[in-house]
Amino acid sequence: MRDLTMKHLLQPHPEEPAQRASRRMDTRPGLAAILRDARKSALLRMRSELFYILSAPLLLLPLSIGAAHAHALLDHADPRVGNTVKSPPRTLSLWFTQNLESAFSTIEVLDSNGARMNVGNASVDAADRKLLRVPLKVLPAGTYTVKWHVLSADTHTTDGNFTFHVAP
Repeated sequence: MRDLTMKHLLQPHPEEPAQRASRRMDTRPGLAAILRDARKSALLRMRSELFYILSAPLLLLPLSIGAAHAHALLDHADPRVGNTVKSPPRTLSLWFTQNLESAFSTIEVLDSNGARMNVGNASVDAADRKLLRVPLKVLPAGTYTVKWHVLSADTHTTDGNFTFHVAP
């Protein structure tokens, strides 16, 4: 049996000189191979960066959902926020998204001059701890600002304000 070495493999076979010569082993990568590898690498980097960009908000989602549910937010009010009522209300009622601590929850109703229009302090309803009420003086026609500050049962505080109108 003939001893085959690299030297013999690189030389063309006598019967097929043209075919064997074209199949020489070249250990250097060609330009096409370099470009193909560069494109592959760039695509992998882009895919990796895109994954991080798209997944980052998803990782923060549980934190934002938890934060939104960790505070008592105003759900609705009577009289309604921004609404005009024909007859003056005797009580202002605010409903929140969580149970409230009565001792640390307040409502102030102010007229257009800044005078306080509520009688006494706000209190949490015993049957519905999400409901905060305050009795009001007789309200003449005008615009009233409601300022509230509440402490939810999970110890987070929130505050806010809105207006409503009493028609003449």
